[in-house]
Amino acid sequence: MYGTPGSSTYEETHANIHDSTIKQVIDGWYKTNIEDKNYSSYLSDSLFCNDRSLSSTVPSSFTQLGYSREPTAYRWYAAVNGITITCKQQNDRFTVSDTVTGNGALIYPVGLITTDEAYLAGAYTNDSTTHYLYTGNAYWTMSPVYYNGSRAYMRTVGTNGAANNTTAFAVSVRPVINLKPNSLKSGDGTMSNPYTVEG
Repeated sequence: MYGTPGSSTYEETHANIHDSTIKQVIDGWYKTNIEDKNYSSYLSDSLFCNDRSLSSTVPSSFTQLGYSREPTAYRWYAAVNGITITCKQQNDRFTVSDTVTGNGALIYPVGLITTDEAYLAGAYTNDSTTHYLYTGNAYWTMSPVYYNGSRAYMRTVGTNGAANNTTAFAVSVRPVINLKPNSLKSGDGTMSNPYTVEG
């Protein structure tokens, strides 16, 4: 989600007012494949982190203002503090109804994986074809990298299975949902014995 284009503050630019194209795609996927098939009761309203906190390590040409056409780098521009599964800013913690921990900005409890989660799965080397997130196709994460004044860069999991910086162009979308703990009936998560959902 994003705020008002052409705004003159970071807060207005990063407000959660407008749905991005990718959010419209995953909301449509959720409605067709989850809600319309009566699977919503198995899912939890867990937060999805679109970490738009600013990077502290940037070239001098970056103003770090985060609005208009100002060059701005976000946390994954130089993730010097390593992997984290926390989300610094409440405005970036996307939830449906939870407004204590999250922002309550979602219609459905669906999002994208973060770069941190992809790294924890093994997507951190130039050839990461053995982790469970590898598909052979490039797909988006929720992690912004930077805007250089003319192009926006996001993190993707690339065709080699590694997380990369990519300009905003069409790659695959892999929606992420979170099951409630009591939704699992059987299985251990392996290919030969996948998890089975109760019901």
